[in-house]
Parts: sequence; C-alpha cells; structure tokens
Amino acid sequence: MFNAASPAQLDQALSRHGISLKKSLGQNFLIDENILKKIIEASGAQKGSIFLEIGPGAGALTQKLCGAGAHVVAVEIDRALIPLLHEALQGMDAKVICQDILKTDLDALYESELKRPFKVCANLPYYITSPVIFLLLGSGLPILSMTFMVQAEVARRMAAERGKDYSPFSIAVQYHAEVRQIARVAPTCFMPRPDVASAIIRLDMRKEKTVRVSDEKLFFALVRQSFAMRRKTLVNNLSAGDWGLGKPEWEQFLAACGIGPSVRAEEIMIKDFANLSNMLYKMLNSIQQPLNNA
Repeated sequence: MFNAASPAQLDQALSRHGISLKKSLGQNFLIDENILKKIIEASGAQKGSIFLEIGPGAGALTQKLCGAGAHVVAVEIDRALIPLLHEALQGMDAKVICQDILKTDLDALYESELKRPFKVCANLPYYITSPVIFLLLGSGLPILSMTFMVQAEVARRMAAERGKDYSPFSIAVQYHAEVRQIARVAPTCFMPRPDVASAIIRLDMRKEKTVRVSDEKLFFALVRQSFAMRRKTLVNNLSAGDWGLGKPEWEQFLAACGIGPSVRAEEIMIKDFANLSNMLYKMLNSIQQPLNNA
C-alpha cells in the first residue's frame, strides 16, 4: 500500500505499474492533504456510512473515506488504474468496479453493492461533470448527499440563483438538492496541474422539492426554452416554443404573472419558473378540455 496523496509515492507507484496519465479522461489526481480533509469533513464520512465514489483515480480520496470508517464502492473507467487501486486500497473496506459510470446500470449496482441509502463523493473529471450529476439526480436511488470536486465555474453555476452563471443546470440541481459551496481549490493541489481552479461543493438531496410543480416535464421544458437564447427576452424565447402561443399571448400571460416584457430568463428565480409552469399547465389544460369533451 502507498499514500496516494503523496506526490513522491504516487509518482513511484505510477512508474511501478507503467501508467501514463490520460488527459482525455481528465486524470488530475488530488495530492493535497488539507483539501482531502475538507472533502471528507464536508461529505460526513463516518463509521458505517456507504459511499459511491466516481473516478477514484489513484485512490487518494478512497483511502481517506475508508480511513473515516466508510465502506466505498468505487467505479473507475480506466482499466490501467485497477492494479494501482488494488495496491492503494489493500486491506481497506473498498470495492473497485471497472466501468464507465455513464453506462452503468445504477439500479443493479445499488441492489448488488450499495443496498441501502448512500452518499456520493468524487473528484469528478471535468468533461463528465454535468452528465454525471444529471444521471444521479434523475436516478431515483436513495442518495443522501453528493460531495464533489468540480471546476470552479461549474460550482458557481450550480449555486447561482440569478445572473450570468444562472442556467437550466442551476435550476435542475437546485430543484433536487440544496447546494453548498465548501471551498475553492487551486490547481497546485493536483498532479498534473489542471488549467483552471476547482471547488468543493455539496448537494444535499431534498426530501421535499423546494418548489411544487404540476408537471415536471413541462416545468423543465419551460426552463430550457426560456434560456434558449440568453440575450433574448423571456417573451421572445417562449414565443419560439412549441406551445401554440404567439408573442401577444405570451406577453399577456407573463403580464398576468407579474413579469414585464423586457425581463430575461436569468432574472427569474426558480420559484417564479414554478409559478409560470403551473399557470401554463392550467391554461393549456383549459384549452384542451373543451376538445376532449367534444
């Protein structure tokens, strides 16, 4: 076993196993003990807790999670790293599975390995951050919380409630989870160093959604259409949607919701989108009802 957070020991282990890091897989391994400690504290890892780790890399985070008493199921896409992980995690309460998390049957993984409510922790490769988060949010599995190392820009987007960083991604994350930014992380904390700053962020899954919507599919369709062209006003974006409503109808509808004609999507909070969605749902149903009864 070796300390995967030690640059010297990690370099020796990589050489010993003949491993060259792959930039295409976003392999930037965390080597800062203080940052690892912050992730473990933020994750709430303790004896008896169960974690799904995505992209364990050389196992630095896995070692710390196990050291805190957690059982870890680690999913790693790079087959070349599996012998390295087995060495790093020798004698620890961890199971390594060589799979692409985006192609993994999460229900089967839960039934065979996790088996009860669990937490997620990961130093996420930047190129799969959004797809992985969407996958987990929509999985329906009993996830308690998710603690991630992500690109600092992505962390800002997840936490944004208005403004230039605010997007459908922000709304989707906040709809399902409470977002907490933990700490900013410099490129010097990784080997090799990435080109951008990173951040630790925690998502606590909501037992009850922050807003109530009549139709989730309609809600998210409305949000996506509202941001279709960021520089356009809300009314212009919505008028281009496939709801059978022209610009005059949308102007009237938004006015009834207290929203002026010059407002852009980035100025509308999630509760306002929920209100718009619920009123649109009622309006569309009232239009279709006479046809259904004819």
